[in-house]
Amino acid sequence: MNESSPIAMLSQEHEAALEKIRTIELSLRGFAAGPTSGELETARNLWASFDEFRRLLLTHFRKEEEGLFPDVRQMVSEGAPRVDILSAFFAEESDDDLKAHTLLRARLKELAVLMQRAKAAEVLDEDLASSMQMSVNLTQDLLARHADKETRLVFPMIARLLSPRHMAAILNRIGAVSSAADVSSPSNEKR
Repeated sequence: MNESSPIAMLSQEHEAALEKIRTIELSLRGFAAGPTSGELETARNLWASFDEFRRLLLTHFRKEEEGLFPDVRQMVSEGAPRVDILSAFFAEESDDDLKAHTLLRARLKELAVLMQRAKAAEVLDEDLASSMQMSVNLTQDLLARHADKETRLVFPMIARLLSPRHMAAILNRIGAVSSAADVSSPSNEKR
């Protein structure tokens, strides 16, 4: 797969998001081990990691929803050229992907609330740490399944369906989403 292809870029973002949530999960394990003299600094790092994770994931979703899926939807719409069993199957998969995006956005909102509670208290008590750990684990599992399915099934299917011209247009739209995300507020959540 071409490193500058939109499919390669989106797959790399999956890996970056998974790595970031692993870092968050490991930080939370540190809190579960008990308070330390650097707890406040560790908490600040945790909040910064979460903000970075949230921005990355929300921007990634926009890249797929605004940059990638429009061409695919047009291709699989009724009467579109090259509609075959592969594209009909993809239509179902893209709906499933959008549902996963919705679920992951809900997980991010829940985590944001928990992070804000921890930030306001400036400590991470055992109950809050436990709630955060459970929420992070659920988010991590959902993201891992979603990323694996897209990377192994959906993205290769798209690469077969779309022409180089479509891929170039997708790359341009993804670039526009990236540029817009760079100047927007970190809390700018779509949908």
